[in-house]
Amino acid sequence: TKKVKTIVSHFRRSTLANSKLENCQKQFGIDQPKKLILDVTTRWNSTFHMLQRFVELENPLRSVIGLLDARLPQLSVDEWLLIKELCEVLTHFEEATKSVSRENYISASLVIVLQRGLLNVCEKLKLSGFLDRTSEVIKCLENGLKTRVGNVEFSNTLAICTFLDPRFKTFASKHQDAVETIKKLVTNLVTEMVTKKNEK
Repeated sequence: TKKVKTIVSHFRRSTLANSKLENCQKQFGIDQPKKLILDVTTRWNSTFHMLQRFVELENPLRSVIGLLDARLPQLSVDEWLLIKELCEVLTHFEEATKSVSRENYISASLVIVLQRGLLNVCEKLKLSGFLDRTSEVIKCLENGLKTRVGNVEFSNTLAICTFLDPRFKTFASKHQDAVETIKKLVTNLVTEMVTKKNEK
């Protein structure tokens, strides 16, 4: 993304370059021209938004960059393809981020579901025939989900929350023994609560 960031930074700084990009967008039939987005280090999805907008404006960008005197880096066919593939991969993680953001507060029942869903997505993406560099990114994302989040299905607290959430129940769990353990645990907890109530 270094080349992309260099190009985007130039258009964000240069009034002339930005004006030419807007005019070129109109020539390509874009009635409401859009600006390029520069990512910020504190938000991972800002990089996704930067790449997504860059791809969206590919044709106007190609035309304008060729007309500018600035020494901007040129992207090869494979580099454009890489950016498009990265957008396809990251869009799934963006959707997961949006799902969490839509909640009034982060629900513990979402943790297992989101991790399992994203791991399944990674498994499918690895079979998509992407470029080697894209495949490396997918593996990094998959490893991050496993090492940073951990084996959350065996967390009693999170598993109980998922099990009791009518939206999910047990569908997100990969390990049947984890499901059975939680069923027994919930049953025992309910039994204990009922017993204590009857003893009063």
